[in-house]
Amino acid sequence: MKLELDFFSHLLVDTYPFQFRISNEDTSVHLKSDSLEVLAHTRAYLHYELTNTPNLYNWEFIALTSCSMDFEVLFQGAEQKNLEYGDPGSTIHISSWLGIRNHRSKSFIFVNHKERKVILINSDERSLFVDTYKAVRQTITSELMGRCIPLHCSSFSYGGQGIIFVGDKGSGKTTLLVASLLQKGRLASYLGNDRILARADETGVNLYVWPTVLGIGPGAIHNMPKFKEQMLPDLHDRAGGTARWLFDQELITEPEGPFKEVENLERSKQWNWPQKLWLTPMEVAASCNTNLGHRSGLNLIIYPSLNPDAKHVSVEEINGEQSAEMINSNILKELTFYPNWMKLPTPHTDVWNNSVAELQEKVKKIPAYKITGGPDTEAVVNAVFSLLSRRGKGRV
Repeated sequence: MKLELDFFSHLLVDTYPFQFRISNEDTSVHLKSDSLEVLAHTRAYLHYELTNTPNLYNWEFIALTSCSMDFEVLFQGAEQKNLEYGDPGSTIHISSWLGIRNHRSKSFIFVNHKERKVILINSDERSLFVDTYKAVRQTITSELMGRCIPLHCSSFSYGGQGIIFVGDKGSGKTTLLVASLLQKGRLASYLGNDRILARADETGVNLYVWPTVLGIGPGAIHNMPKFKEQMLPDLHDRAGGTARWLFDQELITEPEGPFKEVENLERSKQWNWPQKLWLTPMEVAASCNTNLGHRSGLNLIIYPSLNPDAKHVSVEEINGEQSAEMINSNILKELTFYPNWMKLPTPHTDVWNNSVAELQEKVKKIPAYKITGGPDTEAVVNAVFSLLSRRGKGRV
């Protein structure tokens, strides 16, 4: 036991050639490694804010490709566990350290909750990167959970204004997000697809990123020529190649781009096609010629309803009470896809309920609209930006 503890202490005081610190709201992670590639791809995937100073809740992460200790013997007879997205694993306890063995990636991960320290070890750089970005994201998200509320929405910012698209699957959230980024380019910043962390305070509602891939189907791709032009095999390398380091990531391989086989199907079948193309945050930025953001205030809420057969765009203002109810139904209350495999602290029920109540009250004061439209996504996006530009003149 003493040997293992001395080994951890040695790793924590050693110096490492590559490092950076990132933060999200009041939580920061100081990531150190002996691999430049692991740090570069982790930074590319997790578009949190770079910072030079630790935040209120500061974690130290060390990701190593080389290690003198054989940890296999420690995990003999360890308790079997399912990790993130069902990866098989096992766990042990060494004093104040939780040891995690990912059987799929072959990584060893050690977590000290009290001291907020994490050590990851794997000689394979790709596997080390995957477990590093997952562990960093899990830690930051878990620290914020309770103070921040996870919302099911797509989001971006433009001119310092934050916009979210809220709705059920198939309502057009991702399509309008991409169309908005394409139109505004470098003047806009991509925040996230499908989920964001929202926190209410005396200034209103603030949005904080939850980095993940963006999934988009053939209906949306074929409907946006500028976007489709970017969906070629070289996109992965133009965006830094991080997609090649992910597990289970289907790459664009055909010279004509993805979904060529459904291009001639009727429009409704394209829009309802079950398969999607998954893009990393850097690939979203590269294909839309836009920026990656990390936080924004919330200034406009759009509840979209796209129908491939609709001919016109219509806009309906939603009152504050309705909007608060609709936001409440899009709070991600059970994160079944996101198990707490690192055994991080979870928010107390009272803290969660208070944060939800504060969010609902602040949402009532934010302009909200239901927008319906058809395949002319540019017309729908024009309506969105028209509403945004008129905010200074009062509610429409």
